[in-house]
Amino acid sequence: GQRVTYTVTLYNNGGVDYDDAPAASFSDDLSAALAHGAKYVPGSAGSDVPGWAFNDPTAPGANDKLAGFGPLAVGQTATIRYSTVRNRIRKSRSLSFRKMTA
Repeated sequence: GQRVTYTVTLYNNGGVDYDDAPAASFSDDLSAALAHGAKYVPGSAGSDVPGWAFNDPTAPGANDKLAGFGPLAVGQTATIRYSTVRNRIRKSRSLSFRKMTA
């Protein structure tokens, strides 16, 4: 299938470091993509900032929502990447951006 990798950049422009309590967080609702035949690539979510952890959005109770949390110091940028695979993309379909929270 065709692999699609999503890249999201988080930047802490505040005055407080996010560390263990509270940690910075990120989420993306993948339900629309998964409902249209995409499959989340297990273990594909990661951050270039050490210490981030991510759930499996296809696990029971996750409701197709990818979520992650980790440290993000003042002025620091974290690049989050994760992937889906789709066996066939219809030519009549277009890509759209979804609202994400960070």
